[in-house]
Amino acid sequence: MLYGVIDIGSNTVRLTLFDVDHDSHTFSTFFKLKTMAGLVSYIDPKTSNMSDEGVAKLVKVLKGYLECAAKFRNLETPRAFATAGIRNAKNAEKVIQRVERECGISIDLISGSEEARLGYMGAMLQSKLTTGLQIDVGGGSTEVTTFRNGKLLHSISISQGSLSLFETYVHELLPAPVEMDRIRSEVRAAIEATPQFKGFSCQTASGVGGTVRAARRLRDAWMPECASQPNLTIDQIDEVIRNVCYDPYNATRTILRVAPERAHTCIPGLVDVQTVMKCFGVQEIEVHDAGVREGYLLRHVLKWDK
Repeated sequence: MLYGVIDIGSNTVRLTLFDVDHDSHTFSTFFKLKTMAGLVSYIDPKTSNMSDEGVAKLVKVLKGYLECAAKFRNLETPRAFATAGIRNAKNAEKVIQRVERECGISIDLISGSEEARLGYMGAMLQSKLTTGLQIDVGGGSTEVTTFRNGKLLHSISISQGSLSLFETYVHELLPAPVEMDRIRSEVRAAIEATPQFKGFSCQTASGVGGTVRAARRLRDAWMPECASQPNLTIDQIDEVIRNVCYDPYNATRTILRVAPERAHTCIPGLVDVQTVMKCFGVQEIEVHDAGVREGYLLRHVLKWDK
């Protein structure tokens, strides 16, 4: 049986159709679409409101997705949820009301803590980690979650992600070293201000989101001898960032070749990941395809998390 989930993020909007087997409690991805909408860039920095232009763009994308979904048999109207792209807007309630009215679909606005929980649930479908750290870098927020013996300990949602960090700190396509330092300072301050994180450390983290997947492609381009390695090490991430600092021209050409859709966001997001890893002493990070969408399917659509 097919189920549809629409993930309204800060940088991307995605439609994913899942083929679900209720007897075996398993599912697989059947079909997916992605639009680089950049919704967080439509939030006015002075008023914190999302502009009418941003809302209109979202409505257009959703109408296209719903039209596409209607072509599949035995598929009900997809369930939709929104994260930091709308959550960080002061007029979030009005934005959702307008989109729901114009598209005829309900939207769940999930909190940062719920986003972290869903990301953890989704990633653990692919991971054997029972104790560690999860880093989920979205376009407008970063969720950091600690867990031990398969149980969540604590999570925070930092109200900056790959796209919002770019919008806030970066003046060219790639961040300069001083801009990277400013990103590090903000992320580090958020972690150090969380007393529940004090004393927690681990060797391996779980990574969710397009930033870590793009980072692995960059690693493979600059370090082809590492291309067979599924995980990213902190040394490899350091080397990718050094390449950007030392030769931004050639770095730009490489990024445009291997991750063109994230040309402006992957390095701010990777500096974010690097900072979190070093705060907790993490030496390597697993790269997962599953995350918040799969967690939302499990918890809110199928209700299999009971």
